[in-house]
Parts: sequence; C-alpha cells; structure tokens
Amino acid sequence: MPLAVPRVHEAGETFSQQVGNEHKLAHCSAKHGDVESPWVKVKDWRCEPAFFAYFLCGGKESECRPAQGQRPRREAHRGCQQKSKNHPASQKKKETKVHTEYRFTTIWRINAPLQAVWDAIHDPATWPHWWKSVERVIEVETGASDGVGALHRYTWKGRLPYRVAFDMRVTRVEPLVVLEGEACGDVEGTGRWQFSSLDAVTIVRYEWSVRTKRGWMNLLAPLARPFFKWNHDYVMQQGGEALASLLDARLVGIEHSS
Repeated sequence: MPLAVPRVHEAGETFSQQVGNEHKLAHCSAKHGDVESPWVKVKDWRCEPAFFAYFLCGGKESECRPAQGQRPRREAHRGCQQKSKNHPASQKKKETKVHTEYRFTTIWRINAPLQAVWDAIHDPATWPHWWKSVERVIEVETGASDGVGALHRYTWKGRLPYRVAFDMRVTRVEPLVVLEGEACGDVEGTGRWQFSSLDAVTIVRYEWSVRTKRGWMNLLAPLARPFFKWNHDYVMQQGGEALASLLDARLVGIEHSS
C-alpha cells in the first residue's frame, strides 16, 4: 500500500498517512499545543520540519512539548469548514479573490437493478478500480453507519493535463434515493447523486455545483470555461460507461447539461 508523503500544508490542512487499511491524521501546533509526527505548526498556518520548532520556541524544548503525563491533543479533521465571516483573513480573501462558479448536470440511464447501482456509487473507496478518471480515494473519516459525516480525499484526472483534488464530506444519505456531499479543496461546493428507476432502467442524476479555488483556473475561466465543461463531461461519460461495464449492464444513455 502507498504512503502519503509528508509535505508543507496551507491553512487549515492536516496530512494523511496511509498504512495498510489505516489512515492517520496529524495536526500540529507550535506553542500551547503539541508536536506530532515530523511536523509542527510554527506560524501563520504553516507546517515546517520539527527541528525548526526548537529555535522558534526560544531554545526551550519544553515549550514545544505537551506537559509530562499529558497525551498529545489530536483534533479531528473536520474538512470543508470555512473560517468565520468575522475572521480578518476571510474578509481579505473575499475582497481580493474572485471565484468562478460552475453548475453541471449528468444523467446516466443504466439497464441494471437500482440496488446494484446504489451500492457501487455509495462505496467511493472502490471507484479507482472501475472509474478510470478517479486516480485516488483516501478515507479520512468513517462517519456514521449510514455514511453521513464520512470524509474522503479525491484526486481526479480527465482528458486535459491537470488534476483536481478535493475533500468531500457526506452530508445527506437517503438509501436508494439521494447521496449528497460538500466539497472543499481545488473546488468548493456541493455534489448530489439522485436515484430513481423506470421499469428495468435505473436513472442516476448527478449535480455538481462548485466554484474553482485555484488561481490559474479563475484566471483562464473566461476562455477556458468551455474546455472545463468538456473535461467534466468526459469524466462523467467515462464513469457511466465504466459503471455499466462493472455491472455487466447495458448503458441506455447519458445526458449532459449546464
């Protein structure tokens, strides 16, 4: 199994280490906090190698460690949470950055049982095995027994030469009816799967309503928007064909709109 490589993280991020079927998160802080794994948060929402902490703590190693007898504090990675509206950084971000919004809808019609289609989509950990455009899925948090609250980290690759990575937290689960989640990362917004059936055909409707967060995407949006749509449609087209193949079923049709 692969290991997630430690790297410098930006505001609010944690890093994930994958060992076998276990995924561990490390959260770090410089003062009034803990040193966990090889990284510590030293200033201004950045993480740096642990040996810098000694100097940043004034040469006092004790200031960078939890008190004796105390266990290091570990915060749950909430994911997809925004800073308070009153936070200065949030106000500055709102004033200086422009995000481009996209709304895409795809409908798959597959001659397969509704339960089989639901089971395949409800289990994102298996997507990379049958959906070529999904390069990687890491389970960060398991959530409740029905999946609500679960957090997964996705890496997607379409036809165009770039990847999109984001976290998706499940916010709504109605078995065989609706599966919905909130995304944050390279894109931010919501994704919603809706399921229904007509005779022997299962109808899957996916709505993807997001805004791009990467600077180059927003900069190129006026010209590249049609290409981003084409790339998204390719990913969903490939997904519908792959799902039909997985279930050994006939793909009746696929519709794209925006």
